[in-house]
Amino acid sequence: MLKPKTSCIITNYNYADFVVDAVHSVLNQSDAFDEIIVVDEGSVEDSDQVLEQKFSDNPRVQYFSKKNGGML
Repeated sequence: MLKPKTSCIITNYNYADFVVDAVHSVLNQSDAFDEIIVVDEGSVEDSDQVLEQKFSDNPRVQYFSKKNGGML
């Protein structure tokens, strides 16, 4: 039986000071996720640069940015 792929989605809006801790928390779970997807809701600070600097070498962490439309 195939193991289902697991994903964790983290939403981000101007949380550059916290999003790295959130991703590290997911990476340190005892049951590892196959992928961690960070969706940015149009942040105006440097979240994208912070994530690129910390996780560019980790293929499990993906970052997407979209126009601000609210967290949901």
